[in-house]
Amino acid sequence: MPCCLILVIAMLGPRIAIIGLALFTSFFERPFDGLLVPGLGFLFLPLELSNAR
Repeated sequence: MPCCLILVIAMLGPRIAIIGLALFTSFFERPFDGLLVPGLGFLFLPLELSNAR
């Protein structure tokens, strides 16, 4: 059971960081023009989206 909790936290961590960056900084305004690419990255590849510099 603790293994499932660790897995859930590991999967949600990058998504929580993306939400925080999008709300409180201009991190995603520089590399992306619209919301399509960050939205798809949020759903499918959250670890790769955070490396989009």
